[in-house]
Amino acid sequence: MAFGPIAKFIAERGFGRLISKEEALKVLDRAEKAGLVHCSSNTGEYIDYICNCCMCHCLLLQSINRAVLQVGPATSSFIVVVDEEECTGCGDCIDRCQMEALSMQDDIVAMDADRCFGCGLCISVCPTQALRMELREQRPIPPRDRMELNMAIMASMPRDQAMPSEEDKK
Repeated sequence: MAFGPIAKFIAERGFGRLISKEEALKVLDRAEKAGLVHCSSNTGEYIDYICNCCMCHCLLLQSINRAVLQVGPATSSFIVVVDEEECTGCGDCIDRCQMEALSMQDDIVAMDADRCFGCGLCISVCPTQALRMELREQRPIPPRDRMELNMAIMASMPRDQAMPSEEDKK
């Protein structure tokens, strides 16, 4: 889903259509129920899109999962916390986590903070509400705009994965 000037640009050219807030919320609810990760442009200036992704089709999620990209550019300000007293060890959240951040240890869910980027999909299927989202201690500051976001993504890539510079091409 696109917002603001980009949405108008897309609709004017026939590549999409404008929808109401209510219809947008229904799309997001369906995506959540389907287990899709809501990814946004993640900039401080404004959000110009929300993409609803799965590991099968999204190159960004695949790259993060394979650690080609560090979680940094996609990390939210939140992280999942497990209430061990409430966890029944059903494993529903483990199946739901596309980043493989959750595992079972001694019949209780354990979370790997290095793999969790704070999408919250796991909490939506927890039958006992043993999972909750909390603000990260080291909250990332979103890039100001799309240019800063692209620079952050490129900076997070290993040198051999980044696009070659003009000097590298010579």
